[in-house]
Parts: sequence; C-alpha cells; structure tokens
Amino acid sequence: MMVSEVGSYWQERLSNMSETESKAWDTVGIVTYSNSRQQADELYSEWAQKYDSDLDTLKYETPQNLVTELLKYIDNTPSTKVLDVAAGTGKCGEVFKKLGFKGIMDAIEINGAMLEIAKRKSLYRNHTEMGVYPDKSIPIVDGLYDAAVCAGSFGPHHLAPGCVAPISHTLRQGGVTIFSCRATPQATEYRDLLENEIDKLEKAGMIARIEVKEMTHYAVKCRETGNSMMSKVYVYHRL
Repeated sequence: MMVSEVGSYWQERLSNMSETESKAWDTVGIVTYSNSRQQADELYSEWAQKYDSDLDTLKYETPQNLVTELLKYIDNTPSTKVLDVAAGTGKCGEVFKKLGFKGIMDAIEINGAMLEIAKRKSLYRNHTEMGVYPDKSIPIVDGLYDAAVCAGSFGPHHLAPGCVAPISHTLRQGGVTIFSCRATPQATEYRDLLENEIDKLEKAGMIARIEVKEMTHYAVKCRETGNSMMSKVYVYHRL
C-alpha cells in the first residue's frame, strides 16, 4: 500500500478539513495504521521528503513538549549526553537546538531516508541507522547517556511496548527517559500493554516514575478525536 492510497475511512473523516490538512492527515493516517513494521518503514521512506512540512501543517507539538519537559530534569552542560530514539528527521534535535541545549546528541533511526534528512540538519554527533526491539540490547555501552527521548514512536508496528527496557539500559543511574504514546481510544489496547511493561520495570527496580501526564500531540483538530489529538507523556529515571 502506498501513502497515496487512502481508503474511505480516512476520506470520510477528512471531509471538513482544508485541502492541505486533509492531505497531511491522509499520510499520517495511512502510516499510523499500517499493517506491519515493514510496511511502515516503506511508507516512511516514501514520506521522508514531506514529513516535516506535513507535521508542521498539523502542528505536531510532541517534540517541543518532550524536550521542554526533559530539560527540567537534566543538566544543560557541554558534557550532557542525550540519545534521540527513533529520531526521524530530527524534530526533537531541532527543539533542543532552539532551546539552547549545550550538550551532545546522538540519533538512532530505523529508516534511512528519514535519517538522511536529519543528517542534513547537522544536529547530532552520531547518526545510527538501526531499529529498537524488545528482545535485543541497543549496541551502546550500558549507562552511556544522561537522557533519552522518544517522540511519537511508541505505537503499533512502530516501537513495541517492550522497547522501554533496552532504551532504559542506555541511561546512567539517575538518567531520565521521556517518551509518548497517543492518548486516543484507538490506542487504548497498545497503551495498556505499554503501561504493563512500565509496571514490570518499576517492580523490577530498574526505573522509577517522575511524572506522567497528557499533552498535545497534534494541535490541529482531527476527525479521529473530534478535537486536538493528545499524547500521554511518560517521564522516568533509571535506578
């Protein structure tokens, strides 16, 4: 399935949108509800050149929200190291730069086309093309980073709920991770699985909760929610 092949489900729900917004929602919808991780990767490759402009059209606020929150809990020094997981085109990196972050940022991203866009922005020290999986360690020295951020990638056929563990292993003791998941009815089943995984890590003494709250994901009103789309934002530190 190509991004341009949008079914009647989305056409009906986008009938009241502006043409620009409708086209952006077409793409977001078909990628979000892809049938497999492989298909999602193929769709992102097709979407890469328009990704930033489409998400700007929909007022994608999660990168701004997550980075702003994260900076409350970490030092802003030249030696502070942050890992951007599923970095995409570098939208979190752009926010870090805009907010005057002085530290080091590394990016990992499974999709080469998206990562190439991020490289052109000269935001990160390292750009690693790789996926994150529940049953595999991220090939990074355990405890290397002071923080990890993951914006909008916890969802079906994207990052599995069990990916919280390998991401947490990249953090030093006391290091902070912040990530998000859509707070929509359609995401309820996935979100429950994610929170079960988080509970397991808490009970195992690996991470502890700092804060969990809802924040705006897309500010533009969407037919899926009838209003702005929200995300649930999770902030934890490694024990």
